[in-house]
Amino acid sequence: MIRIARLPGLVAGLLVTVGVVLRLRQFLFCRSLWLDEAMLAVSIAARSPLELLRPLEYNQNAPILFLWLTKASTVIFGVNEYALRALPQALGALALVLIALTAAKAFGRAAMITGASLAALSPALIRFSNEAKPYGVDAFVTTAVLLAFVTRDPEFRRPSALRLGVTASVGVILSNPAVFTVTAVWAALTWAHRKDNAALRRIVWAGLAWTVVFAISYFAVVRPASVNLLVREGYRTAFLPPAAKSAALLPLMISGTFVPAFDGDGGGAPSVTPIAATLMVAAFLVGLTLVAWRHSGALAIALGGGTLLSCASATLGLYPLGVPRLMVFQYPCLLLVVAGVVGGLWPAEAPSRLNRLGLTLWLLMLWPSWANAGRGFSTPFVGDDFRAAYKEYSAVQLGEPVYISAKAQPAWLFYSTNWNAETRRQRDLFGRRLAFYFAAGGQGASFENRVSRGGPVSPDEGRDLVFDFRGRPEILGIYTGRQWRWPTYVSPVDVGWPEHEGSRVRAAAAAVERSCEWIIFERISEQSFRLLRNSLRFDFNGRAQRHISYPGVSIAQICHP
Repeated sequence: MIRIARLPGLVAGLLVTVGVVLRLRQFLFCRSLWLDEAMLAVSIAARSPLELLRPLEYNQNAPILFLWLTKASTVIFGVNEYALRALPQALGALALVLIALTAAKAFGRAAMITGASLAALSPALIRFSNEAKPYGVDAFVTTAVLLAFVTRDPEFRRPSALRLGVTASVGVILSNPAVFTVTAVWAALTWAHRKDNAALRRIVWAGLAWTVVFAISYFAVVRPASVNLLVREGYRTAFLPPAAKSAALLPLMISGTFVPAFDGDGGGAPSVTPIAATLMVAAFLVGLTLVAWRHSGALAIALGGGTLLSCASATLGLYPLGVPRLMVFQYPCLLLVVAGVVGGLWPAEAPSRLNRLGLTLWLLMLWPSWANAGRGFSTPFVGDDFRAAYKEYSAVQLGEPVYISAKAQPAWLFYSTNWNAETRRQRDLFGRRLAFYFAAGGQGASFENRVSRGGPVSPDEGRDLVFDFRGRPEILGIYTGRQWRWPTYVSPVDVGWPEHEGSRVRAAAAAVERSCEWIIFERISEQSFRLLRNSLRFDFNGRAQRHISYPGVSIAQICHP
């Protein structure tokens, strides 16, 4: 017989195991890298650890410790999807354990089961544990800092100060938004020990340690990317006034801040009415109030402070609010607030029969989450399947010219490069090729999200964007002018873009005396693939010899008389 006292721990352990299995299923499915992952992956693959200290290619930004650990993974296991996602996967699974332990220490056994179940089934935590970006790591750092906070001794003696100081200092170079969580925890510590001068001195020293580490990381690595105007343009609508001219998207920001932790596919947020958004904020504030009332005000500050600080940053134009992948760092706090409410309201000395009934009802209440997780297990998330498209192309291409759209270039570069090339001649060739792509795609004419020209495409644009790779012309597509600004596209394809790009493709094919060429596009929701394909067919008398579509990717071979 299982002792009743041990039952909550066993149930929580079983729920954590379920969560790990759900994450492993996505990891082993090994989906293709999508645009954002590929943009970061090529920097990690191409650079040495010291070179990763410089601003990354394709306007990317990631914490330096994340970059170094991921680089080490690719050195050990090779440059592939598994190696690039190994760190988020491992820390995402470990975060489940930390959430359960934090809930148990802070709120009790009922909260431990609540936190473990919510974390195991959280769509966002599942999704971003399997992404070659630091979002899943952000959630881990949050839980590690919170666990160090709730397990400190009542007097905050030197061992506790050292443990929390080290955890926070490592956290801010492993996760950029960890600065919000660490600041909230520092404020919570100050409030909790406001009458203890000795503890306050240790709090100051611990805070000084992580502040210095964060400052070095910020000015050396984070700030050069954070002030990048090309990147900020894409998230301008996720700021709050006065940084943004309007708060019209505030309901969607609120939805992205709360909903993906509990429902959906983790990658997006549903549009909600202003009333629904108001209710979400009210529920969050009520939850924090109950945590403060039944447990402690310091806990409420630690769990809610990160969200409030991110809102303040959004008003200063420093951090986008409500973009789900950028809010993953705060989702463990939301889950723990719910766990704290349950732990505070559930009787600590409830009879065993009542505990079993409550556990059964809770797990039944989570049925929509169980069903959602089951669908994700049976049909894993695919995203943009560029790897399959490239495999299709490489199996049949005969050295014919290939046009790579601006949004497809990072993934094309990742999948078409032999990252394990050994001879010097190969390294020189690949080095020149990488530099050519990076110059075009970073700040050049192939930057995939450049603002619309406001008029027709210039005749000279992209004239030199053709790279001869072993006799195969690679034609780098110029930006379409259809800019994405969170949460959607805000402009059409620029006038004359299809005809201009069609003439570039035909000129490259004529230069090598080929009658056929390939075009490959990613993020086809941009709706530029069809325009170029039709231009090659109707303006240049072409015929689609092959046309294959994969999720998020289209590839076609166009032949001419």
